[in-house]
Amino acid sequence: MTELSEKFMQYMLINHVQVARDGQKPTKTFRAIPLSGDAAYLNMEWDPQTGKLVLCSKIIKSELQAIPKMGPSGEFIKLKHPVAGTPGVEMQRMQLDEFYEVHISDIEGIDALLKGTCINAKTFPYQEFLAKIETENVQKSKIISLT
Repeated sequence: MTELSEKFMQYMLINHVQVARDGQKPTKTFRAIPLSGDAAYLNMEWDPQTGKLVLCSKIIKSELQAIPKMGPSGEFIKLKHPVAGTPGVEMQRMQLDEFYEVHISDIEGIDALLKGTCINAKTFPYQEFLAKIETENVQKSKIISLT
């Protein structure tokens, strides 16, 4: 791969702590933030739980989603006859705007993308995070013999 000129380098890699989910402790990760307003994505973030680089686009998509209906004082309106397997509250469909996301799981593709778009990719130790995923995948794989 040829080196790109620095005018295409629109992001900077920084350390980041991902908020804990479901009582787990916070995890260290990295994030690429834009250096200018004309960058293609709002940010890029490494998700250590899934082993993917998530790119958050500037493109917004509208989708219908079912959300709980709320009463005048902010409480959820409970169903008079709840159905098994449902949340037990009245639901309403609303149009919500969401940012379009791209998930990249190919380690070589992630490495090439970061080297081509991040100004400090040569000095930032993001390969440590990628190496963790590669070694975890190797340790979890099973060898199956056909003989």
